[in-house]
Amino acid sequence: MKYIKIFFRLFFIVLVIYSVTNCKDKYEYIDYEKLEKQEKELLERFYKSKIYENIIADGTDSIYVNDSTYTVVIENVNGLKMVRSFRSPHTDTIRIGQTAGFRYTFWYVDEIQVDDDKEGAEKKKEIVLYPLFSNIYANEPDYYTVGNYTTTSATMSYGIDYGIRNMFFLDKSIMILPSSIGAQSLLGTYSAKDRYKILIAEIEITYLPDNY
Repeated sequence: MKYIKIFFRLFFIVLVIYSVTNCKDKYEYIDYEKLEKQEKELLERFYKSKIYENIIADGTDSIYVNDSTYTVVIENVNGLKMVRSFRSPHTDTIRIGQTAGFRYTFWYVDEIQVDDDKEGAEKKKEIVLYPLFSNIYANEPDYYTVGNYTTTSATMSYGIDYGIRNMFFLDKSIMILPSSIGAQSLLGTYSAKDRYKILIAEIEITYLPDNY
């Protein structure tokens, strides 16, 4: 009788452990702090890379941060950075509540290992951009009511929404989006690692009904 009681107690303990383990969220054991740290370090290296220099050099001479005239680079809330191309002849920014049609191309920032021909040389990493998605060749642009960033659109996030509010009709810009205002919503159905990607978006406003 004593052994039967011990057996059932052990069986109950094993059953509880099994149930708790299998009921845990599948993301529970992901080290989010590590992912955030890796993203921050990658973003810092990106801003020192040739790719970022080329973005800035695209028709610009110098960098202005938080410049109210939007002359070259705008830094907005939560880490959004925009590089303007000054293609638009208009000066009124798009207002909340307006429906804008826009073309886009998205990339994500990553690093690759670069092999050095020299024997014993230290391995180096190089910043690269990988294409994610685009509607450049679609029949129609995407349409979006500005300020409605909770939409289920797969091409919208808080960072994109806020950036569009600082754009004009026929304007074009490149937006650099930390995951908190980009991938967290744009790649919400992807793996946790993907949701901590740094995104680069090229946005062009191609349509504003009855506003200009």
